[in-house]
Amino acid sequence: MKIRCKSMVPVISIGMPVYNGEATISQAIESILGQTLANFELIISDNFSTDRTEEICRDYAVKDCRVRYIRQKKNIGASPNFKYALNQARTQYFTWVAADDVRSSNFLEVNINFLETNPEFIASTSPNCFISDVDRTDYHINFSITGSEAQRIIKLLNCCWQSHGIFYSVIRTSHLRTYEGFGEYFLGFDWAIDLHIASRGPINRTRNGLIILGEHGASNRSSIWQSSRQKKIELVLPFYQFSRFTLMHTKNLSLAEKTKIFFILLHLNITALKQIIWTEVAIIYNKYIRPILVYLGLKK
Repeated sequence: MKIRCKSMVPVISIGMPVYNGEATISQAIESILGQTLANFELIISDNFSTDRTEEICRDYAVKDCRVRYIRQKKNIGASPNFKYALNQARTQYFTWVAADDVRSSNFLEVNINFLETNPEFIASTSPNCFISDVDRTDYHINFSITGSEAQRIIKLLNCCWQSHGIFYSVIRTSHLRTYEGFGEYFLGFDWAIDLHIASRGPINRTRNGLIILGEHGASNRSSIWQSSRQKKIELVLPFYQFSRFTLMHTKNLSLAEKTKIFFILLHLNITALKQIIWTEVAIIYNKYIRPILVYLGLKK
């Protein structure tokens, strides 16, 4: 189907921040261009890639007028690149798409249709899974964020490890832009955006549609703990900045609600600290101890 952009008024802006995504970005772009809802703009913000990402994206921009390719003059960092893509949006709805993710062809249509008929909802998303779990429906994440403000925040905090689909919701742009921490990078910066959205209203999860996540993103790398660490206190409280953000943005809740949130955050930090310790132990074992055991014939 040939798209006539001069007569098309986009209803949603799709931000695709990317850095060195040549291996997966074509599939991600194709999943957007194949949407059943055709009146969108795809904003690709290339964070000064050094591989073939530029060549691939410029080719799509030439072929399809809905694609806007922008190349940064230098690497501005991950969080600022997400912010940049949002700043370019010109529509009432917005969603981010990672360069290694794909969407079902009805993703935009089912979620925008829901928001059009349910103005009290801030965002809407579809079930999500990793690419290896596409055929395992019991592994598809499908929780919504509803109820009172406290209930929504507590639900998000309890499910934050599985909140990828919330971050990649179709969101009302005006509400998303009220988040004041754009450009800041810390462990859980995406959760902070989720929490901000959830504090402003409920987030729907449709029964239809699917977000298929790549399995090699930054959040799945063991190096994420070190690369995101900015303060010494994060050696013992890995989610210190996210916890501080959460406590500041929930100070108007009741004492009982704030106490519950405090202990959820404490558990979150303890869980992360355990993961960091086990990661470091595994690195030391594989680098130093295992070679010795192999040399002594005690390990194959």
